[in-house]
Amino acid sequence: MKAKILVLTCDGGGGHKSAGDSLLEILSPFHEVQIVNAIDTILEPLDWFKRLSFGKITGESCYNWLLRNQLGALLKFYIFSGKRHMHVRKKKIARIFCRYLDSLIAPPQLIISTIPFINHGLLLAAKQRNIPYLLLPTDLDIKMFLNGFNNISRADLGTFKLALAYERPEMMIKIFEESQLELDDVIYSGFPIRPACQVCYGSEDIALLKQQHGMVTDHHTITLVMGAVGGMTIVEHAKEISRLGALIHGKKLQANICVGKNKKSQERLLDWIVEQGGTILSRKEHVTTAMSKEGVLLHIRGFTNELISIFACSDLVISKTGSCTVNEALYLGKKLLLDNTPQSTARFIFWEEFNIWFVKRHKLGSAFSSSKQLRALIPYMLKMQDPPSPPFCLPDFQTNIKNIVRNLLSTGCFSESVQDEASLYQEKSQ
Repeated sequence: MKAKILVLTCDGGGGHKSAGDSLLEILSPFHEVQIVNAIDTILEPLDWFKRLSFGKITGESCYNWLLRNQLGALLKFYIFSGKRHMHVRKKKIARIFCRYLDSLIAPPQLIISTIPFINHGLLLAAKQRNIPYLLLPTDLDIKMFLNGFNNISRADLGTFKLALAYERPEMMIKIFEESQLELDDVIYSGFPIRPACQVCYGSEDIALLKQQHGMVTDHHTITLVMGAVGGMTIVEHAKEISRLGALIHGKKLQANICVGKNKKSQERLLDWIVEQGGTILSRKEHVTTAMSKEGVLLHIRGFTNELISIFACSDLVISKTGSCTVNEALYLGKKLLLDNTPQSTARFIFWEEFNIWFVKRHKLGSAFSSSKQLRALIPYMLKMQDPPSPPFCLPDFQTNIKNIVRNLLSTGCFSESVQDEASLYQEKSQ
């Protein structure tokens, strides 16, 4: 019989959903995995936005709206007040979560949390119900995930593990500053990336992927992706990319401009290209290809589930400062240029500011504070032929998370079923 695992996610940023999808893909062959939005579903009684708006607005939708509209001062206040609110209401969070667990036909045998702010209360409930708890941060700066942990004694933890992405001193210092956790409470899982990020792509694989995505195989390839939050800035960045010369270091240039579901940005960019003397070469359902006046080939892409394979085709990834994109590019061995313009979320979200420091500190790429800097930085970064090599190992998340889950299940009250699942792991790996 498969063990039941409850994975807690939220909608406050794409990284949490990506982590949930990754866990589902990796663990579902061996366990019964249930993905639940803890903020919107379980803790709905604490959502005053939803109550006052009769369900039209939620706390998470408000957070995402502030992000999209880059209202930095309000967002900082929202984060600060949310942090305090969740800490003060930790006992109520525990009661609500206990009621939720009791309402399930079959309780989970393991809880995995990928969300910040509320883990103190959730952990209290997990301990009361004797359920192992794995905290899997989706940011490199894990301060928000340890909200309230400085008031938790080791005896109050129950069966608990904190899974860190990498074994780095700067991460361990954060833990000891923000909690009373001990070294034995910390394990290293790797970042919760999708399995496709751990595939080794050879030159023939990359050439085939380029053909599948409508790219030219012998061009320099850069990918610009800003997510839903970057809709207002991606057009300005794309304009600067389109102004680059047709030849860079003897090779032509093509760029993937990933606008996602932001059709307004796509139309604005296409109108601008035509006004400047460029040409629209083709229109398909999810991608429009154009040539700028300067000769840069632009693939303007709508929403796609193939972003990892597009990254794999790229010589350089230009991105917002979110941890998910940063670590996907890191595992794929791609050079990074991070957006640190005045509109960047790194200017008002401290855990994304940490990502810029991390990338620069370990020579994985750089950042730009103005769109105009791209015309100098892109040729310079493309000249650096070797992929970045981090001065630390990249843990095998796919293998590690399976082993971590098995070990946690074996410490609970469900070790008999774990013995049966051990054979499943062996069969699947053969």
